[in-house]
Amino acid sequence: MHSGNLSVTKVPLTVLMWNVRGINAEKKQRYLHWFIGEQRPDIVMFNETKLTSKLFLNGYHSHQTLLKR
Repeated sequence: MHSGNLSVTKVPLTVLMWNVRGINAEKKQRYLHWFIGEQRPDIVMFNETKLTSKLFLNGYHSHQTLLKR
């Protein structure tokens, strides 16, 4: 697609958005790492996680807001 001086290329984008309950459990975190590795999404978003410590996702940039207790 070309519009004036702006060139636009369309590319597929995969987004994984998940309302994860119990993400602090080690078993759930192992599953998430496996699932993300299988799906290979471009963007991963977790909602309402009540996360109490940083979740490290290798190969992804992350922004995390932790639950304050």
